[in-house]
Amino acid sequence: MLCLTATGPADVPEEIDGAGQSWPEEPWLRAALDRHPGHVPALTLLAGRLAQQIDFWQNMRELNPEAAEGYGEDETTIGRRQAETEDLLARAGAAGTGHHTTGPYGFYVLDDTGWSGSTAHCATIVASRPDELRWACDQWFSVVGGCGLSGAPILTAYAHGEEVSVVHLAEHFDRTVDWTPSPFRR
Repeated sequence: MLCLTATGPADVPEEIDGAGQSWPEEPWLRAALDRHPGHVPALTLLAGRLAQQIDFWQNMRELNPEAAEGYGEDETTIGRRQAETEDLLARAGAAGTGHHTTGPYGFYVLDDTGWSGSTAHCATIVASRPDELRWACDQWFSVVGGCGLSGAPILTAYAHGEEVSVVHLAEHFDRTVDWTPSPFRR
């Protein structure tokens, strides 16, 4: 969730400065895995961040191949990330059934798109705890609030891997979400 707090040039790694993306949590996840190679949450989070990078650079290569090449991104670098992502997910799956990667699980997913002219800023936030979700949503809404929002953020809750509730947050939204009363109170 650290990616939601990167807001200025000082937070953007040099290799992608100006590309409009940053992944400041990647070095921390790599350090955690150097120390604890079987740590399932770090394996899963790093795999997710690499998947986001793959998507970003594939889109950049499709829409503006010269710019992607200017950042040193090509089929080889994207392929390297894909191979690493597959390896990370395989390691997480092999870690055993005591982790949430294989058994029943619950989580929240927020999908939203903010528009500024013809540019869309999209987010899919996945969190396992309501407090993490509230923090991430507040960060996202404050970031895209300056460019306008679609007014249609959708929050979906899953339990045991099954969708159990969908809340259209537009009715609770005015540049911030009023989390009381929570749509997910137990």
